Amino acid sequence: MLYLSDEQAILYRLQGQTIASLITVSNDRQGQDALRDELQQQGLKRLKIIIDSSDEVYQLKKLPQLTGGNRRILLKTQGEHLFPEAIYHYAQLMDRRLGQQTVLFTALLKDTILTPWIDLLLSEKKAIEAIYSQTLLLSHLLKHLSLSADCLLLIHEDNRIRHYFFSQQQLRFSRLLMNVDELSIPVDIYKTRDYLLQQNLLSDLNELDTRYLSNHNNPTHFNSLSLAEWGQACGLKKITDDQPFHQLLLRYLHQHHFANHYAQTCQRRYVYHHHLRTLFYFSSVMIAFISTGLASYWGWQAYELEQERKKIAHSNQQTQASFKALPDNDLPVSLLQLKDSLKIAEQLAQQQQPLFSLKWLGGQLKQQPRFELTALTWKNKITYSRLKVLGQWQMTGHYTTDEQVVNKWMQQLRQSPNVKQLVFKLPPPKQQTSQNSMWLLELDIKVSP
Repeated sequence: MLYLSDEQAILYRLQGQTIASLITVSNDRQGQDALRDELQQQGLKRLKIIIDSSDEVYQLKKLPQLTGGNRRILLKTQGEHLFPEAIYHYAQLMDRRLGQQTVLFTALLKDTILTPWIDLLLSEKKAIEAIYSQTLLLSHLLKHLSLSADCLLLIHEDNRIRHYFFSQQQLRFSRLLMNVDELSIPVDIYKTRDYLLQQNLLSDLNELDTRYLSNHNNPTHFNSLSLAEWGQACGLKKITDDQPFHQLLLRYLHQHHFANHYAQTCQRRYVYHHHLRTLFYFSSVMIAFISTGLASYWGWQAYELEQERKKIAHSNQQTQASFKALPDNDLPVSLLQLKDSLKIAEQLAQQQQPLFSLKWLGGQLKQQPRFELTALTWKNKITYSRLKVLGQWQMTGHYTTDEQVVNKWMQQLRQSPNVKQLVFKLPPPKQQTSQNSMWLLELDIKVSP
């Protein structure tokens, strides 16, 4: 990450819970040349830029509440109207109320602090992921502190001190003071309070919570903050009170993702190139993985086919050797005919023969002398025989009694352990009269051994 201020630029390397300063240079041409050499030596490919400048200005504006493309156009137009000469500007939505939205517009009035460094990075083909405002990022860290509704936060680094005013943990005002000594701090606080009252940003001074943070010795007459405790509340380790505040911010940014503030699309082109290269790389790996899998599968299939071919060839050789060993090699049939005959014989051996079924049926018919068999057909399956029996049942003249006798006989047949299924058909009711001496009875039986 690259931290930029009005006086200097610091290049950091962040890895896990550690942060290391690689080089600190002045914000001028010589510093840019030194940074170029360090970038070439370190081989860094992607960077994020955090800027804290006195040229950054802020303005609150109430706008109609819009959504989608209309909202984007409104914010862009309003930002260009408020800061017509600014190249870098950003709009952050603060709140929505009664059909209106409060928007904080920020901009860098002078691009000289940022543009030379961007040109340097692009000339070295470094991917600029995003450009962040330190002031806007600070609001994300406030949720880890217990502050009053209205809070004036003073952050003192070196000879610079920045005033932040937050209402309901949302930024309302900020200004940067240079070359500040300890005696002038109370005077600057009173000036900031007066300005907040004049702008109707603050209604009661008694409710203003003033906090002071410094990596130097904190004055006793201020309600001071501990950077180490703040970092611990943010879930960061290895943060000490003697570190500058922006290192805490960089560590927090390294572990969280936030929307870009100032980087333009053309300045982020190498990030898009990096994403495309990453996509192509993973696509190539996936294609290579799939190709390897398919090649292995097809290779295994070819191996199995080869083994099957060798097995068949070996079997044919054994068969030919057996026939050559016979005393007479002039057989009346060919090998293929003999093979087909063997297959047919195997299939016939697997089918159920009708002899058992016919013997079983004969035994059942002997028990019913009143049934006269007129036709019989059968069909053999592998595990059972299907018999279709057609015959005449001699009636006694009482069709109800005859029907009971037939049903009882059918029930006995169903209970036989050899019967898998039995279906019988009696004459229709209109034909069940005493004038008919014979009934036509049809049976469909599946019998198994």
